[in-house]
Amino acid sequence: MTDNSQLNPIGFDEYERMGTKYATMVDTSPHNAYYERPAMLTLLPDVLTGLRVLDAGTAAGWYAKYFLDNGARPSAVDISPTMVRLAKARLGNQVAVFQADLGQPLIIFEDACFDLVVCSLVLHYIEDWTAVLSEFHRILRENGMLLFSINHPTTGFLKFQPENYFKITQVEDEWGSLGKVRFFQRSLSSIFEALYKADFVVERVIEPLPTPEFRKVLPEYSEHLLKHPDFLLIRARRE
Repeated sequence: MTDNSQLNPIGFDEYERMGTKYATMVDTSPHNAYYERPAMLTLLPDVLTGLRVLDAGTAAGWYAKYFLDNGARPSAVDISPTMVRLAKARLGNQVAVFQADLGQPLIIFEDACFDLVVCSLVLHYIEDWTAVLSEFHRILRENGMLLFSINHPTTGFLKFQPENYFKITQVEDEWGSLGKVRFFQRSLSSIFEALYKADFVVERVIEPLPTPEFRKVLPEYSEHLLKHPDFLLIRARRE
């Protein structure tokens, strides 16, 4: 019998397994609602009206809905059929949502068709960023913006303690009731080198601090985040 978990990209099986439960939690999860999203929103353009935006790895569609509500023209992709179904249920016929593997060419999109690509907590599921950054560069117009968040490399190193910090390594975390989730741990230098090779110029880097709302809900973990950020946010510009 074939073990499909060895054939599917990292993240596919996890979100197929936990997708429905994840979707009921993610809108109000403190790490998303009170930590990652507030920081991401500070990096967006002041005016979103009319911008063509790709929500790359949309999951349950929160960012796509935010862009829609703020006058942008979003499209969305996700590798998981379950998440695509749930995103479509949220977004209706107002946003085109496609199933797509970000590790493969995004043939559904033409060159220079987006002003902004947002990729929230997705890229750490991809081992080699060469193809995905190349495709983001291709589908962005000149001077278009890429905004993404990932697990913080140094905090991940301290937590998972891989043998070699500089080697991209698959690790596994336990997400409570959602079960085990696999992703890739990588060095800080490999992140910026990949962006450089893909002809992106980094404009902003944020290591978020817990918001007052987060500190109210999870005061003890807030003390951890004040010393060890969980996420790294990067805004880059297409040359």
